[in-house]
Amino acid sequence: MSQEHVATAGPLSVILQSVRMEIDDDDEDIVEVTLSLTNESAIPIGGIAAKISTSLGSQAEPTAGVSSIGPGLTRSFSFAFKLSDGEWTFSLQGQGQSLTLG
Repeated sequence: MSQEHVATAGPLSVILQSVRMEIDDDDEDIVEVTLSLTNESAIPIGGIAAKISTSLGSQAEPTAGVSSIGPGLTRSFSFAFKLSDGEWTFSLQGQGQSLTLG
């Protein structure tokens, strides 16, 4: 990636770490996306829900991620979905904060 992709909402910020093309066990082309979430506030933020929505209407839940994040911490989210699902957008909601990246 030649440029950094970042989204911020209040004390939360997310950075796109990697996007890789792979082949799954069914020999289908998939996209693996990893993002890092940072909480810059002095209090924990809970109720975090993250997903990836595609241009063809499918949604991917994280294969790895968290539902809360402590103050000053950074945690990762990982997603995998079919390449044929189209363009994608990451969205996150937590304690009244929401952000999108994609």
